[in-house]
Amino acid sequence: FRLLKKLSIRQRLLSIVLIVYIPLVIMGIMIYKNQNQKIEFISLEIEGSKVITVITGFNNRLAIHRGLSSRYLGGDQSSETVSSLGKNESELDEISNEIEKIGKSSPAKLNVSNSWEKVARHWKKLKENYKTMTPTENFENHTELVAECLQVISDIGDNSGLILDPNYDVYYVMDLTVYKMPFLAETLGKTRAYGIKLLSQKTVSPEEQEKILFLVQDLFFYVRFTRDSFDLARKYNPTESILKKEDISKLIEMQENYIGVIKKEIISAKQLTMSPADYFQIATNTIIPTFELNQKVADSLVKKLEVKLDNEKKNLNFLYGVLISAFLGTIVLALVLTQSITSQIATLVGTAKDFAEKVKEGLLEYRMSSEDIGGDFREIPPGINNIIDMMIAPIRESSHVMAEMAKGNLCEYVDGDYQGGHA
Repeated sequence: FRLLKKLSIRQRLLSIVLIVYIPLVIMGIMIYKNQNQKIEFISLEIEGSKVITVITGFNNRLAIHRGLSSRYLGGDQSSETVSSLGKNESELDEISNEIEKIGKSSPAKLNVSNSWEKVARHWKKLKENYKTMTPTENFENHTELVAECLQVISDIGDNSGLILDPNYDVYYVMDLTVYKMPFLAETLGKTRAYGIKLLSQKTVSPEEQEKILFLVQDLFFYVRFTRDSFDLARKYNPTESILKKEDISKLIEMQENYIGVIKKEIISAKQLTMSPADYFQIATNTIIPTFELNQKVADSLVKKLEVKLDNEKKNLNFLYGVLISAFLGTIVLALVLTQSITSQIATLVGTAKDFAEKVKEGLLEYRMSSEDIGGDFREIPPGINNIIDMMIAPIRESSHVMAEMAKGNLCEYVDGDYQGGHA
């Protein structure tokens, strides 16, 4: 308060305005930080989903390699199979190198480089040695490598915050991308590769019968889980074209028909008469659409997050505008109010000075004018004028009575109703 007393009226008013504005500024900063955190969170999600999309492509091709290598080791070493293997291996090498490059430029929090290093080494070793493996060793090594890829996808989903996204429209698409679709695709791939192995050897041991039955049960449940996840994703993304119920139902039907083929030709068959090539083709006709849908869902997740990021940036820019406008508006309003008040005070002071000069000169008839004064200050001049009138009235009447007395007229007297010291 002592400090305020030393300030001019203009400075006091500005200080009051600033004190009122400080809480608004603090609130604005908090909102700004929260908005920035949202943008950083979504940006990390986008980086993670982009890496997952590429790894999904690698994983799908790896499952294809497992099926082709199973055909090769099962006796189908035709030029077509060898050529398909060579093309597939080139694609896998290319994608693996791409992921290594992405790992170097991606946020450290994703830990892509360290996670992928083990997978890349394993793939290189498998590519060099699978032709000398038994069908069982080949199947197990491919399956182990696919499991490592799925773990990397899961880790990146965790590190990027994708699994923590609070929005249902993103969460259920993420769930399909990171968990349901990759595991469904892997189970399809395993049943294809293992089925080829069994059909190639023409016999099924009790242990192998148990394993293929276990794989089919897994596949059955993953088909059901994935269908339910698509229903939830569609519920919160009704306009998303890749989630159309008709398309998903058609794919689910293909997968269920494939399960039926496995049961009929392998599990329930007394003799394995289906050729590995025919089985491979039936399985592939089911797996490829699943892989393609898996890739589309992953791409859709990236696009959805990019739209979300763009909206959050727009919100942040809007917040910038509101804060700046509020700050400038408050300053302008403070200046206008200060100018208005100080102008009225200055006019009042000037009028008072003029009045004092006139009184000093003996012009007791002069009165203060309120013509140029506005607001509540307009009431001050009439009040001062009334005070002057009340002070001068008894003096004038006394002077008149004294003048009459000087003339010898003793009949004049003061008859005004005066109060206080004038009584």
